[in-house]
Amino acid sequence: MYRHKPILVILVWGLIIEVIVMVYYFIKGYFAFEFYLNLFLIFFTLLGIYLIFKQIVKEIRKR
Repeated sequence: MYRHKPILVILVWGLIIEVIVMVYYFIKGYFAFEFYLNLFLIFFTLLGIYLIFKQIVKEIRKR
C-alpha cells in the first residue's frame, strides 16, 4: 500500500486538475484539440487509478 501512495496522490491531483480544466472548456464552449487531449488524459488517469487500486486490493488479499 505504502509504495503505491505517491503515484496514487499524483494521479488523483492530476485528475482534479483535469476535471477543473474540463469544466473550464465546457463553460467557454471551447472544443478544440486541447479539449480532446484532456479527455484522453482523463481516461488514462482513471485507468491508472483503477490499476493501482486493483494492485492494492491484490496485495491486501494476499495477507
